[in-house]
Amino acid sequence: MALNNTRSGFANISEFQASSLPWVATASTSNTTVVKYSFPFVTKSIILHNLESTSKKLRIGFTENGVNGVGGNYYFLIDSGDLVTLDVRVTELYVRADTSNTIQHSVYAGLTTISNDMMPILTGSLNGQAVWNGVG
Repeated sequence: MALNNTRSGFANISEFQASSLPWVATASTSNTTVVKYSFPFVTKSIILHNLESTSKKLRIGFTENGVNGVGGNYYFLIDSGDLVTLDVRVTELYVRADTSNTIQHSVYAGLTTISNDMMPILTGSLNGQAVWNGVG
C-alpha cells in the first residue's frame, strides 16, 4: 500500500509562523532588462536592498509586465540606499532599474517548505480576462 502523506499547503498557517529558510542573492545587477528571481519554495518574506549611493531607483514587481509598466504601473520603487521588507507569499520576484542606469541590489527571501507548485499563478490577465488585479 502506497503512503499518501500530506504535504504542507499554501494555507498552512504554521509554515508562516515558524522561522524561514534563507535564500540570498547578493550584489546583483539590474538595468532596464528585467531580472527574474525564482524561489524554490513559497516565500514568507522578502528583503530588498538598493545598494546604490546616488539617486537610482529600483523597480520591484510580481510579474514581468507589472514591473515593465504594461497596462499600468504595477510596481513600486526603492530609492538608493533603502532597504524594504515585504511580507508576501510568492515564488517569483521581478526587478529592474527605473531608468537606464545599472543598479546594484541584493535580495533575501525567507522561505517556507511549501512547494512552489502549490502557489497560484499571479497574472493580470488570462485569455483576456482580469485574473489577479494589481500585479500586471
